[in-house]
Amino acid sequence: MLPILTLAVPPLMGAIIGYVTNYVAIRMLFRPLRAWRVLGFRLPLTPGVIPSQRMQLAENMGAMVGEHLLTGQDVRRALMERGFQQELRQVVAGRLTALFQRDLGPLASLTPDRFQTSFQAGVDILRWRFLKHLHGHLSSPEVRDQVGAAITAYLEHWLNQPLHQRLAQEHLDGLITFMEKSLANLLASPSTTTWVHDQMHEGLKGLLVEKRSLRELLPEDFTDLLLNRIEQATPDLLAKLADLLQEPAIQAKIARALGNAAINFVSSLGPVAGLLGGFLKPETIAGKILGFLQRPDNDLARLLLDDTVQERLAALLRDQAAQFLDRPTGALLTELGPDNLEKLGDGLAGQATALLGKPGTASLLAGLCRDELQKRTGLPLREVLAGLVGEAHLARGAAWISDETVAMVGSATTKRLLDRLLTGLVEEKLLSRPLGPLADFLPKAVLAGIEDFLLKQTSDLLEREVPGLLDAINVRRIVTRKVDSLDLLRLEGLLLSIMQEQFKYINLFGALLGFIIGCANLLFLPMP
Repeated sequence: MLPILTLAVPPLMGAIIGYVTNYVAIRMLFRPLRAWRVLGFRLPLTPGVIPSQRMQLAENMGAMVGEHLLTGQDVRRALMERGFQQELRQVVAGRLTALFQRDLGPLASLTPDRFQTSFQAGVDILRWRFLKHLHGHLSSPEVRDQVGAAITAYLEHWLNQPLHQRLAQEHLDGLITFMEKSLANLLASPSTTTWVHDQMHEGLKGLLVEKRSLRELLPEDFTDLLLNRIEQATPDLLAKLADLLQEPAIQAKIARALGNAAINFVSSLGPVAGLLGGFLKPETIAGKILGFLQRPDNDLARLLLDDTVQERLAALLRDQAAQFLDRPTGALLTELGPDNLEKLGDGLAGQATALLGKPGTASLLAGLCRDELQKRTGLPLREVLAGLVGEAHLARGAAWISDETVAMVGSATTKRLLDRLLTGLVEEKLLSRPLGPLADFLPKAVLAGIEDFLLKQTSDLLEREVPGLLDAINVRRIVTRKVDSLDLLRLEGLLLSIMQEQFKYINLFGALLGFIIGCANLLFLPMP
């Protein structure tokens, strides 16, 4: 047992001493944090290596980062990588979209409150200066000459064009509308009414001696149409009469009328009237007739709807109408008598006046005028106007238009109008109306161009300026200051988080090395 312990103790003690020595050495890199003093003397190796050399460590780390790890060339290469460029494009596109899709209010609302007074004053000054220069420019001889020459050239061009190019369809419609209103007023005037009345009575007096019949006076197509229409309308009239006979009110009226007619007939019989009047009363006769009409099986309505009855009645009406048309016109009018003839003239005059006073009559006449104007629309406007007023008057009219236009452009009234228009435009349109999204004012191609331009400018700016900015901000000094300002425990934790695994293997390596040295010492022990 003793020889085994003698052989085992040196290697084990060597391993323990190696492990503990390395562990203490590693701990002495960070601890103690402050210098230890005994009787006023600072103990060696206190504080630890890193606490005592923290400034030098910070400077070395700053130099490493600033001069080797984060250089301007490295940053420039990183900025030009495809991934960064894609990310930069997304950022630029996102910012532009947010900017252009933002719903902007009126222009004045985009100005900060503290600058509102200055903004309004600036708008007023710009408007006043613009109007001042505009007024002066309009009153200058150059502008007057230019306006006069432009008006003269325009009038020459205008007069040499065909009428249909200058008189647009809407203008022609306006002219026809004016003519239609004028004709309507003329046809509805009292003078027209008097004229129609006189002409109608004169015409009737002439027809009194007329030997020809109405058939001879009227067009043949019209008389045929009238007779055919009478014949065709007879079934409809009989059908309506049959419907009327089914109405209780009509049946009552018919019954009363037939009852009264029967009593009148009986009264005309002389002595027999007294005999019959005792038991024939109007109410009795009317009641019997009404009862007959109200019976569902009465044949009167069915008789009116019978095809044979309708055909015979239609033929009868046609024959009566034909006989009426064949009578001499003078004889027909003579039978009316003077009073009825006067009433007929007044009625026909009233109908004619009413017809002339209808809007459709004026529209018809205006349409005829339109057709006539359409035939002349191919002539030059100069020829048309010269035919109306003469060539000399046309030239004087053109000169007058030019002079008046020039005078109007430079007049005070025009200047005041421009003042009001510009003020209204600025106040009501530009300043008061919300602008809305900027994307509504720009085409998609322009937005894409702005995005590409900003991306290129941003990329060039970063590539050109960032390396210089790195030198300007002195990365080495920033890293040095940051490391030097770290708490020692935090710095220790930072280094241990990086080297903890390596420190463990260093401790184990120390134990292994101590074990090997202990084993080597066994060679120098005396053998029992």
